[in-house]
Amino acid sequence: VPERERIKELFREFHREFVLLFAESRPVYVYGYCINMATVESQDRLYRLREELRDRTRRIEGSVFIVHGLQPTLILYDPTKQKLITNIRRKILEDFREIVEHVRKEPRDMWEFILYDVFEKYPYFELFYIMGERGLQITNNIVNPKVDYLVAPGKKGRDRSDKPYFRRAMSEGIFISDVYISKATDDFCITVSERFSYEGRTYVLAGDINFRQIHRLVRSYRETPA
Repeated sequence: VPERERIKELFREFHREFVLLFAESRPVYVYGYCINMATVESQDRLYRLREELRDRTRRIEGSVFIVHGLQPTLILYDPTKQKLITNIRRKILEDFREIVEHVRKEPRDMWEFILYDVFEKYPYFELFYIMGERGLQITNNIVNPKVDYLVAPGKKGRDRSDKPYFRRAMSEGIFISDVYISKATDDFCITVSERFSYEGRTYVLAGDINFRQIHRLVRSYRETPA
């Protein structure tokens, strides 16, 4: 599996050279993907997978590399948006901390209702769910009612203990994932998660954000007057 930072460095080198050679040209993006051949059972499956990954990269603005695996991840680099993306990441984490504080002040049996109302103030979130200290989901998936695409249901009792967004939140307090392909939507997303305490027990709140919503946040930041 290629190293994430090495891929990003290759993207940076390409864009630096391109700007030097073609300073007046429109931006050009690089696309690539990595497939673990041990997981491909036939040549026909390889061709289909290759076309699927190519189609996914074409829908994304920026240089992109997809690492295909049990949970395919996305390595993205766009030199024109790096500062914006840093600011948006900060905003997402600040908003999420506010959501967690709001949840922890309410009775546990009201958490699903509280999270459903949260979409009014934070409409860019796709769904929320809460896990107990062993990684078992203790709420159903609370899905944003305004999403216009299919989101697979997730129910109480699902074991998420092996997921990075659970393990990293438990060990570090708060976590924001890399971009990956969600099993709930079969689309690119990120997951934000934070550990919190309630009546002596530990919980983790997780929220998914569809990658299209991140693009909308980028556009809104660009259009906001300084």
